[in-house]
Amino acid sequence: FSLFFVDFPEASLDFPNSSSVENYGDKGEFEEDGLKNVIISLAKNDAEKLLYNNFGIEAEEIEFFVVEYNNDYYIDRVEITVLSFPSDIDSIREAFSEYFGIPKINVGIYEGIKEK
Repeated sequence: FSLFFVDFPEASLDFPNSSSVENYGDKGEFEEDGLKNVIISLAKNDAEKLLYNNFGIEAEEIEFFVVEYNNDYYIDRVEITVLSFPSDIDSIREAFSEYFGIPKINVGIYEGIKEK
């Protein structure tokens, strides 16, 4: 079993197998809600590249859920909505788990257009 990871020279963040915000710069630069939104925005950018470059999939929507713990923010889970169900769901879950440092079970993949 192997994943075909593509180098991300233009990736916004370097997720070092941990989604702790301490790796992303000075928290003092942002107000709390602002920092959470910045993390989600940057993670979405990387997630789109990860999906497209490794699996040829464009997501309909990618939603990250960030939690606060000990005055730090962590990516807790991600929900990916795609138009057609991919055949290699386990590979996608594994890739997101490795890249963002979250458990595979916390990577949800859904088919269709997500209702708001």
